[in-house]
Amino acid sequence: MEHFASERKSKRLSVRIPKGIARRICICLDAGKTQLPKVAGTLGLGSLGLLLVFLLLAPAVAQNPLPSTGSASAGGEGDHAAGTGVRRNTVRALMASRQAAASGQAPSNKEQTAKEPPAKEPSLKETPASDAPTVNSANPDSSAISAESVAAQLQQLQSATDLDANLKQTLTTVYEAVLAETKKRFEEEKAIKDYQAALELAPSATSDSKRRKDKPDFKSLYFDGSLTWASPEYLQSLQLQVNAQLQSASKNRTETETTIAAREARKKELPRFINDDKSAITKLNEELIAPIPEGTEPRVREANQLLIRAKLATLSSHLRRVELEQRTYEAENELLPLRKELYLLEEKFYQAQLKEIAEELGKRRETQIGKYSDLLERLRKQLKVSDRSKDSKDVSDLKSQIASWRELVGEQSRSRTKLEEERDRLRFLTDRYRTMVDRLGNTSTSGDSSPSSLNVSRMKSLVANVLRRQREDLPKTEQLNRELEDCQTRIISVQSRILELDDLKTKYENGETARATSAEYEMLASDFETLNEDQKRTLLVATERRIVDEFRIDANNAAETLFNLAVVYQSLIEHVTKYRKFIDEHILWIRSTDPFGLADWKAVVDQTKRFFDLSNWREVPLRIGEDFRNHTWGYTGAILGLLLLAYYTKRMRQQISKTGILASKSTTTSFMPTVQSIALCLVLASPLPMIHLLLGWRLLSIAHGEQFLSALGWGLLVSARYFFPLEVLRQIARSGGLAESHFQWTAHSTSVLRSQLRWLIDLAIPCVGIYAIVANGLEPKAEETLGRVVFGVLLFMCSIFLINTLHPRHGVFREYLVANSGGWIDRLRFVWYTGLCAAPIVLLGMSLMGYHYTATRLAMHLHTSFMTLVGILLLYCIICRWLLLRKRTLIVQQARQRLEEARRRDTDSTAPVLAATSSPQTDPTDLSQINAQTMRLVSSTLFFAAIAAIAFIWSGVLPAVGALDSIKLWTVTGATPEEKLPVTLANLLLAIPAAVMTIVAAKNLPGLLEIALLQHLPLENAVRYAITSISRYTILMLGIAMTFNSLGVRWASVQWLVAALGVGLGFGLQEIFANFVSGLILLFEQPVRVGDVVTVGDTTGTVSKIRMRATTVMNFDQQELVIPNKDLVTGRLLNWTLSDSTNRMILDIGVAYGTDTTRACRILREICVEHPNVLKDPEPTAFFEIIGDSTLQLKVRLFLSSLDLRLPTRHDLLTRVHERFKQEDIEMSYPTRDLHIRSMPKDWTTGVGLKPPPNGK
Repeated sequence: MEHFASERKSKRLSVRIPKGIARRICICLDAGKTQLPKVAGTLGLGSLGLLLVFLLLAPAVAQNPLPSTGSASAGGEGDHAAGTGVRRNTVRALMASRQAAASGQAPSNKEQTAKEPPAKEPSLKETPASDAPTVNSANPDSSAISAESVAAQLQQLQSATDLDANLKQTLTTVYEAVLAETKKRFEEEKAIKDYQAALELAPSATSDSKRRKDKPDFKSLYFDGSLTWASPEYLQSLQLQVNAQLQSASKNRTETETTIAAREARKKELPRFINDDKSAITKLNEELIAPIPEGTEPRVREANQLLIRAKLATLSSHLRRVELEQRTYEAENELLPLRKELYLLEEKFYQAQLKEIAEELGKRRETQIGKYSDLLERLRKQLKVSDRSKDSKDVSDLKSQIASWRELVGEQSRSRTKLEEERDRLRFLTDRYRTMVDRLGNTSTSGDSSPSSLNVSRMKSLVANVLRRQREDLPKTEQLNRELEDCQTRIISVQSRILELDDLKTKYENGETARATSAEYEMLASDFETLNEDQKRTLLVATERRIVDEFRIDANNAAETLFNLAVVYQSLIEHVTKYRKFIDEHILWIRSTDPFGLADWKAVVDQTKRFFDLSNWREVPLRIGEDFRNHTWGYTGAILGLLLLAYYTKRMRQQISKTGILASKSTTTSFMPTVQSIALCLVLASPLPMIHLLLGWRLLSIAHGEQFLSALGWGLLVSARYFFPLEVLRQIARSGGLAESHFQWTAHSTSVLRSQLRWLIDLAIPCVGIYAIVANGLEPKAEETLGRVVFGVLLFMCSIFLINTLHPRHGVFREYLVANSGGWIDRLRFVWYTGLCAAPIVLLGMSLMGYHYTATRLAMHLHTSFMTLVGILLLYCIICRWLLLRKRTLIVQQARQRLEEARRRDTDSTAPVLAATSSPQTDPTDLSQINAQTMRLVSSTLFFAAIAAIAFIWSGVLPAVGALDSIKLWTVTGATPEEKLPVTLANLLLAIPAAVMTIVAAKNLPGLLEIALLQHLPLENAVRYAITSISRYTILMLGIAMTFNSLGVRWASVQWLVAALGVGLGFGLQEIFANFVSGLILLFEQPVRVGDVVTVGDTTGTVSKIRMRATTVMNFDQQELVIPNKDLVTGRLLNWTLSDSTNRMILDIGVAYGTDTTRACRILREICVEHPNVLKDPEPTAFFEIIGDSTLQLKVRLFLSSLDLRLPTRHDLLTRVHERFKQEDIEMSYPTRDLHIRSMPKDWTTGVGLKPPPNGK
């Protein structure tokens, strides 16, 4: 103190206190809770002057500081990382000494710490854990281990040459570990100093933050007040500066929020770290005093002891650091939220400044636009040009640009306001989300049944109720998506405008007129009246340039604002979706109300009386009548439409019966009656739901905040939603209607369904409406009492409906179970029947037990699932009906084709017999196979669609379904080596149906393509077969790729494996791969097509199949020859019908000797020309070619259009030749042989039937 006082006297500084130093004085005095001594005169002023001089000379004092509390023991000399914290401790010591000197008392223990380190009592920096284990005092002090000494020993050890290699390696390893532990301890000590400084600064920083929050003192970049004095350039520069400050504040707030979240997670881990450190220290102490095994090398023993002490020192430092970290977090518990609020206030402050600057710029821009508009109008009048002149056109274009500019400026102002509002909403939702996550995390129970656990359960219930209300307050995702689309549309419009302005700017820059400077332009505009015509034209061009330039700047700003708004909307959509999912996962399985008891019945009675109070209902017709008078035409149109529907109801029912009769006929091939029946069922089901919908809509429109009218409107809308699908299903089940006549449902099934739906609609729909009225604000807590009673009645009726409808012996599935007796559905009928019928009763019990919200959500999802399955079933029936009609159409078409072919080639009664002997034909349209394939494909597709729909419906309700995507199985490398993408259980469950659907589609898609598409195209059978085959291969490849992609197997990661397998399989399965590639060549190049007649070797037949490995040829004996595809590609092949099915047929006709061959050839040509199957071009020929032993051989050569005509045509021609030759007396030759016997045995004359010659010889 004497040193300090003498220094003050010698310097005698005259100081003017800056504002920042004065604030520092206040902080120090307030944080230290130190009051200035109440002494008069020179002593008080001297103390204040001493304090001021010290603060001014703080840098000099920092070079040779006074000892502060704990400085020697904790950090040694120069421990001033805490900065202002060290100075504040010194100030405290000085003030305490000064106060003691004034009062004549000796300094206390705390005051002595400013002069010398404490001997016994540890300071704040040295305070150990109260129950922390300590290092064994019998051992050398672990703090004596320094990195320099260990490094020196390690260097000495490495330079030693007289040590054994193994010993040297062991010692080196141990000393390296000691050095590493020493470095760790050094890092821990640095962290300890940081936490000590933060802990000391926490009270003052907290008080300072509170003061700044109460009286913000944010730095303004301009003087408060009007900005009319500022130029536009200065305003734009100021806008950039304020925006930079705003971005900095937003960044600081975000970092603070991140720090808060990280600290909350860190706080939960710190107790575990403390316990682990204490256990480790205890264990190391035990190792330190444990006996050393005999035979241990002394140097190794010493090194191990040193390592243990180093580890103990590191763990002790780590324990102190963790404890200080915990205490710092507790001390700063208020600081970080205060800083977050301060940054938020700073953001709002700079946002207000930005808004003020933007408004001023907008006013300036509006004024400037008005000046440009006035100037253009004056130019138009002064130039006195016709409307068709170029100048007039330029002025008109400028006026249109100015109108667009003015509109853009107004839109930009609205967009900027909207941007700030949406940012505030996003910030509010983000804070709320984090708050609720923290609350739910803090209310996690330990699983016991203690009173604290029960309190936690109660707290969870309260939090769940808050979450339910917040879920209702969340913005609608659909509305946000519409606003995002509108924002994107506006961005595209503004960008298009920017492109137009760029074109105009380029046009003006390439013009002949030089650009006028700002000064020149202002001079021209101000002296407008004195300008000549050329100068006015120059002014016109300069004005146009300025308009384009400034318009483009504003357009860029507007595009940037809209882009930021779109980003905010996207963030809002993602955050709302995540928040809604979070709420759904946490509120469903928490009790929402108390169990229903006897005391609730009184509330039910009272609420029922208020519900049926005539004063409420009397207001409804009055308000409807008033609304009718205000919207007479709308009501009149709706009433006329409903009357029109009622008038045609009977006719529509009759039309459904007529279409049913037509559809039940086996000859019907048109799908139009089914479409008509579906439309008529929808129309017949709409009148009553439409009345509910219209009344509910109008009641909501005229409610104007009246609770009963609004609730009644919602009740009617909800009842219409549930009424319409049930009524549609009842109309479908009409006797002789869509279900019976078109979908082939049995009369018993439709009768049961129709009768059960009738009473369910009459009783359940009113209950739905009443519950919706109660739930939508009839009065507070009404849903928990009267609502639960109505909900229970509704569930009871649903259970009765399911019992009667699904009964295995009397329900709608009776015939199906009888037809499939012994199947899985029949065997498990007790399980599914009992489960479905008991589900409403279980939900009723949950509601009465207090899980009313859970019961309502589950009931709603059960209803949605039921209607989804019914819809898929109806879709399946419609597809089956269409496929049946298509099959009938194909059958009729094929029958007609066969009849036409038979009629064309039937010339006599033998033709039908001969048709059976024609060449075999393989019909690619095998109707039974196609129908089976199509039905399998449709059934599989709808089955997986039903599973996907049910999973989607229940994913937000059942955590097991929604959590599938959080169960990580393994990870794969992403786009970069550092990126790791998880493969979850959801990916695996998606891969399984993808693989199954790939197999099903590859097998059954050809049938569907044939019926749905290829039959309507002018394609040949072979082309259709090639398309279906290639489609099958494509589906297989795509399905395999999708399946492996779902499992995380990317092409980049397996391409080397595929290449290796390709090389290996290429050698091992060379023939198989050759046949596969050859099959692809056959399908693409088509040297052989299905239906072609080919000759391979000594076999001639028709190609029936082209598969992946081999091709099948069916010969004329109905035998199948399987030929490898490679042989067809590389070998020789005769294709009779490849490019032209025309073929030549040769007839060999023999006539007897003596026949006029010229006349015979002429007759043969006439017969061929008269036959309808013989082509006229090339014309048939007949020639006399061979003189045989017993015949004159004639050859007839003729051409046919198809190989199918060869056998019938040959038969017809040969028959006609035979008949014509008989008519013309032309003898057909036959083989003859003359025998000349020169000598005969004598006994031949006495044989049976022989006579002797007349001369006896």
